[in-house]
Amino acid sequence: MVGMVIASGEDVRHARRCAALLAHAAGVADPGMVEQAVAEVGNNCLEHRDGPAPGLLWLSCRPGSLTVVAENDCRRQPTWQTAKPEAIDGFRLGGYGLVGRVIVHAEF
Repeated sequence: MVGMVIASGEDVRHARRCAALLAHAAGVADPGMVEQAVAEVGNNCLEHRDGPAPGLLWLSCRPGSLTVVAENDCRRQPTWQTAKPEAIDGFRLGGYGLVGRVIVHAEF
């Protein structure tokens, strides 16, 4: 298992590269999908965190699969009804963030 701290964009890029290499080494059918998913989760850890606390990301692999686990602390929880800013009339940007201490677990 590889553990990483996600505190900057460079950390996300490093995690993305590591995930792609591990996925390829494990024989995952689509390493690019893993790379994209790890980048998205890493960016969410940065975008939706409160304060300077980093997100945490763990990657582990075995033949044919890669497991990604991410954890992110968020003191102020959004609600699913939160209105996002409008980029253009009627069109809102962004998701609703990660609620509380979120643990994301995905297996590819």
